[in-house]
Amino acid sequence: MNSVLPEKYKKVICQIADELNKHHINWVLLGSSNLRLQGIKNDDSDIDICTDQKGAELFEELFVDKMIKPVIYSTLPEQYRSYFGTFNFDGILVEVMGEFEIFDVEHKKWIEAINNKKIITRSVGNSIIFANTLDHELEMYRARGRIDKAQLIIKNFVEKFR
Repeated sequence: MNSVLPEKYKKVICQIADELNKHHINWVLLGSSNLRLQGIKNDDSDIDICTDQKGAELFEELFVDKMIKPVIYSTLPEQYRSYFGTFNFDGILVEVMGEFEIFDVEHKKWIEAINNKKIITRSVGNSIIFANTLDHELEMYRARGRIDKAQLIIKNFVEKFR
């Protein structure tokens, strides 16, 4: 399926990807921008970048001129935990999360946002984008009770195999 990312999002994602890749940072695009990258139409919102703690701290250094809130450890017990910071790229909110985990209440376990067995790559222009597979996105949306987004992914799977 083709990307349905608006051009302004592509530009920002490519800018971030090129810089992170240049510094060999392990990262993935996740959330609604990842869904749009993989052809699933949904509301434009922010761009979510997931990495490890070191990557989140380096992200802050690389894009300090775009920082809204610095990267700090943040948690809501039995909901999520990560090193979290926010940035503004040309009016688009970018959230960076290091060591991001979501608590799956149903299965009583933490789910890591980066699962190296569930990463895909996409080319956008000359940039390489790393992103979570849709099944991993589905698992994370389901775990945090985001049924609306989970249904979008399931609908995409059903349409793909018709």
